[in-house]
Amino acid sequence: MLRMSVKALSPALKIAAATVSTVASIGGIIGIYLTYYPLTNFNPHVVGRWNSDYSYPIAGGTLRFKGQTNLFHEGKYNVSGVITLEGKVRNQAYKYTYNVVGAGSWTADRERISITLQNLNSFAKSIEVAGMSFTPAEAEKISGTATPNLSESYPGGMSDEYDLQSITEGTVVLRATGPFGKPFTIQMHRQS
Repeated sequence: MLRMSVKALSPALKIAAATVSTVASIGGIIGIYLTYYPLTNFNPHVVGRWNSDYSYPIAGGTLRFKGQTNLFHEGKYNVSGVITLEGKVRNQAYKYTYNVVGAGSWTADRERISITLQNLNSFAKSIEVAGMSFTPAEAEKISGTATPNLSESYPGGMSDEYDLQSITEGTVVLRATGPFGKPFTIQMHRQS
């Protein structure tokens, strides 16, 4: 009688074993896939400390950024460097240079990286107008007004998105769009 119950369970055990085997195989395939294509919004290849130097056109001139961006695993980033605004107004050349420090959040997949600036602090470093150089304190004394602050032009929560053109161990190339719709390239080089 014991022999008959084992024989009677045999087809049920075969089905259970086949089901477990199939589920385990699917789990293994999913595990391998997730190893190479993780379900995360934080592309691990862009995590790190990056140096960059790029510029793009703005009204009446250009904006240049030279500095460092730290992209952290949990989706936060810090940025620090120098922003230079340079151009002409009424045929008079100007050049404002600011030290900047900011922080925000980021996400990235294999095609795009999106950033959201949460705060930015800027400090005027130097001012040149019509070929004359001024310290920020001198400019404020002469003009009677405070030196323009970049922080006011970049409100918290401001976001942007860039196309990831290429990623290697030492370089990330991004395609961005300037304020007038003209594309430009940003190359970030891993700091060693």
